[in-house]
Amino acid sequence: YIERDLNFRIAGFLKAKLETYTTRNGDPIRVKFTRTSDNDLTLEQRVARGVSKNSNLLISIHNNAAADKNPNRRGSMVLVTNAHYQAPEAKHVNLYLLENALAESILIELQKVGLSLSDDVSKPDGSFICKNGILRRIILPPEEAEDSSAWKYQTGAPLDYYGIVREGVLAGLPSIIIEYAYISNQQDAEQFLSSDAQLKRIAEASAQGIASVYSFLPRQTEAKSLEAPVTRSAEPRQNGLTLFPVW
Repeated sequence: YIERDLNFRIAGFLKAKLETYTTRNGDPIRVKFTRTSDNDLTLEQRVARGVSKNSNLLISIHNNAAADKNPNRRGSMVLVTNAHYQAPEAKHVNLYLLENALAESILIELQKVGLSLSDDVSKPDGSFICKNGILRRIILPPEEAEDSSAWKYQTGAPLDYYGIVREGVLAGLPSIIIEYAYISNQQDAEQFLSSDAQLKRIAEASAQGIASVYSFLPRQTEAKSLEAPVTRSAEPRQNGLTLFPVW
């Protein structure tokens, strides 16, 4: 199993499914890729591309592998921010709550198609907490640091460890990472990653989770395209979702 190939195929199925929905106002969901080939972009560039496309959500597609080589590790997780920091131009009034709601909804739908949740894991120093499939990880400043502010958001909350999540928070763009299954686990790989039909099933499950949070509706007729810029409001505009395939 080659993760980047799996991720790209999942991304395509996810895009296709999301674009079968509309907003509650009947406006189309437009999904854009940050890249469509194996070109090298920094994490900052990837988030910046999402912002430049006037997007409301950035989704990073992954599949997992056990760092400790434990073949029994399996299941899904979603990585989200730990901080209640809001950038001045945030695309949602509360990124923390939105990312948490998306994670919960996506994981519910993935469980419906048979995926389990990753094991609950935490570190004593609080830098890594995975509970009910939702992972939050922070950067701890080095012990010799005289000023720890460089490792914190302006609110004083610690910076998120994962670059996509952290850069998304700083840019005001909700950004989550979905780890669908463990390539290193035989059961996960055979049941969920071995065919296009399986990849389509888990991609469409996550699309349903996203649609539930945003109250998307099945598209009935062709809706007009929206070109108006996204502005911060109590109801985030939903005419553009950026899908970020990582491979």
